[in-house]
Amino acid sequence: MGAGALKTSRDILALWGYPHEQHKALTEDGYILSLDRIPNPGRPPVYMATPYIASATVFLNLGKGRALGFLLFDAGYDVWMINPRGSAYSTQHVRLDVDDPEYWKFGFHEHAVYDHPACVDTILAKTGYRQVIWAGFSLGSLTFLAMAALRPDYGQKVSAAFLMAPSTTQFYNPGIFLSLIKTAVKAEPLVERLESVVFPHALVRGFQQVACRGEARWICNRLWMTLTSSAHEEDYIGNTYYFSETFPSAGSFRTTWHIAQLGWAENAFRPYIFPSTEKNLRLYGRAVPRNYPLERITTPIFTYTGDSDVLVHPKDYRLVSRSVRSLVRRWRHPDPLFSHADFIFSRRSLVLYKQILRDMAGFFQ
Repeated sequence: MGAGALKTSRDILALWGYPHEQHKALTEDGYILSLDRIPNPGRPPVYMATPYIASATVFLNLGKGRALGFLLFDAGYDVWMINPRGSAYSTQHVRLDVDDPEYWKFGFHEHAVYDHPACVDTILAKTGYRQVIWAGFSLGSLTFLAMAALRPDYGQKVSAAFLMAPSTTQFYNPGIFLSLIKTAVKAEPLVERLESVVFPHALVRGFQQVACRGEARWICNRLWMTLTSSAHEEDYIGNTYYFSETFPSAGSFRTTWHIAQLGWAENAFRPYIFPSTEKNLRLYGRAVPRNYPLERITTPIFTYTGDSDVLVHPKDYRLVSRSVRSLVRRWRHPDPLFSHADFIFSRRSLVLYKQILRDMAGFFQ
């Protein structure tokens, strides 16, 4: 396998003998997205929304009996997983080539207002259901909140949302990664130059596939633990199948800049602030856009947090608990050292997934 080579959801599902289908969704702004489905026809559809720099495979990498995608299928759900725009699995557009700088001018705001609605509509059309169940992690939780706040008609197409690590404002995030990009994003020429550059996920995968083999994988584990501010030693690469062939596999620089902006002010959870004040005035009618109106959300929401997750600091989480009126419950992982990457790359996530399955079953009884 060549450096940077990819494994797909189909590959992982085939490894365990599970069925697979791929479907396409067309967004209002012309992006053609792929949806990976573990088909369970006639059963309630669950839509799985991915985190930052990841694609559908992230919900399968822990393998049968451990990864949430497998567990949901085994519990009787029809599982649909998005490969967002800019991912290695969703590179098509009706008029733009993936190498065109214009293709990359998007952030998580576009995931929220375009990608998710297109995928939800596709799932409902294919299944005949009137609502999906939402299961999101990190950016997949954040973008649900933004979508349901800005497009309440799509919030109504979600029967309930199960949000792992629902990151929003990042003011109290002490992590090294956010500190670095918060500094970089203030350099406006750098922001404007990089936001049209192809995100180098293939380069990172190529490095991992060469350098992270055998005993040397501790170097890569240490790197990912540092970037995600993991509170303990964890063999993320050893825990998963095809980690280096599937992660990272998505992302844009504007998404990175937008996440950094969420740390500029306390309780800041708002659309992207462009370097040009004139553009902000034209788009938003003000130099700094207003926060996403979380109080408009009516979808029943369950949240799942870890006490050592720097991306959902308790003081930042208060924005969710105070603003979202439809919050049903918050569940905290019993391990005080459970941190952000553990949600999808640690085998200690199994207790979390079992809780989600219990909450789903109880809610829909």
